[in-house]
Amino acid sequence: MVPLFVSQKLSDLTANKAAAAYFDQTSLHFIFNMHDTNDESGVDPRKWVAGKLRLTDGEASQIGDLAGKEAPDKKRLEYAQMFMIRTTKTASRPARGVVNVPSSPEEAWLFASDPDDKEYRARMVRAVAHDPDNPTGEEVYQAVCLLAEGATPEEVDAARLVRARDDTLPATADDRDTATREIVGTGTGGTAWTAAR
Repeated sequence: MVPLFVSQKLSDLTANKAAAAYFDQTSLHFIFNMHDTNDESGVDPRKWVAGKLRLTDGEASQIGDLAGKEAPDKKRLEYAQMFMIRTTKTASRPARGVVNVPSSPEEAWLFASDPDDKEYRARMVRAVAHDPDNPTGEEVYQAVCLLAEGATPEEVDAARLVRARDDTLPATADDRDTATREIVGTGTGGTAWTAAR
């Protein structure tokens, strides 16, 4: 069994002795850019992690400078950077350094944590789902794939309206002409059908 500890804030470690114990026993550390600078205990997480991992001043500086490269579409990162430390029983010193972590457009949308991105993803899920309050996993994945292709929730809503309209249209031109006369003649739904036509 391999224990895994993931947090977006180092202060989750500095404020919890049990979490700190896991951190101490881990042979792999992946540290992305840190935004939290202090926690409730008054400990500066950057100094805490530098001390725990015995980082040099240069390595601590590298962690502070982690960034990424914007993708050509300017809607996501082509890659993010992390500082990786790998300890082994056979190596005399842990392997350390900055690593570029690429992500596909699908991964970028699936794991986005920015509040605006999360809301936009939720809008797309609502646009795709048959039951917006209870989307299926397949519908969430479909929404993520559409976002990755550059589609917008508004386009999906518009396509759904066209699809719903087309599902009610007769198949052939002769049938459509007959249906038009019947619908307009009865006065039921003629405006919507005529506008759609």
